[in-house]
Amino acid sequence: MNVKPGDIGIFIKFVEKRFIPSTLNGNLFFSSSTYFRQHDTCYKDETMGDVYDPYESSDRYVMRTDDAFIRIMGHKDILRVPVKQIPISFKTVKPYGICSFMYLSLLDFKEDHNVDDNKMNIVREPVSPKKFKFFSLKQSIIEELKTFQKIEERNKGQKCYPLFFASNEFIQMMNDPKNKMGHGLVEYHDFNKVVEMNEVPDYSKKEDVEVLFKKDISYVGQREFRLIKNIHEGVKGEEFNIPELKGHIFKSSIEGLQRSQLILGYK
Repeated sequence: MNVKPGDIGIFIKFVEKRFIPSTLNGNLFFSSSTYFRQHDTCYKDETMGDVYDPYESSDRYVMRTDDAFIRIMGHKDILRVPVKQIPISFKTVKPYGICSFMYLSLLDFKEDHNVDDNKMNIVREPVSPKKFKFFSLKQSIIEELKTFQKIEERNKGQKCYPLFFASNEFIQMMNDPKNKMGHGLVEYHDFNKVVEMNEVPDYSKKEDVEVLFKKDISYVGQREFRLIKNIHEGVKGEEFNIPELKGHIFKSSIEGLQRSQLILGYK
């Protein structure tokens, strides 16, 4: 099986200090997909976007057209409207719970060639890989993490800390049928780009939740990975306990992430 660099990485979540103990115990809060859409943006960064997206849980396109028409139901008369562009938005039929993470893949790391004996001793144990490579986060990614942390803290009004989740256990958890959740990376595209009619997806043939994995290109710096669960209507969100995550979530800091290394073993 061929593994791409984008398939190897770590999952990070910025959490307020008061919620850290709960999160470390495997409790994840899934925010309603419609709640933040109904609230004004508190703070927006030009490159990272904002946590509270006005287009949350929707996909948007600007379709090119020669003209449009309006017809009243039951009447034959057509009123033509000379417009060249028509904005089209797609939204979920019902609210879903969204738990967001930042996914940093191997592409966001650089190989560290300064490997000393102490580092090698860490990985000299009875495991199958015969060779190892060490990777550190790129400085540009560190700066983006700092920016995103500031956005989170401004929006939440509290100090936030990065927690990182052990990748193997996290992936096993989200693929376990008993946890009943959708998951995937968010796909980014320009919500204001003018496209042809055949470039607009037919959401009538897609699952309702697919729209939850689309965001405007201005948010691409968030590198968002989402878990999706069914929640009740009319709530801000719901908390779910996932016991298999306990012991596999670790509190860190930007400086700690900067010092941390990704170790890749291979034969």
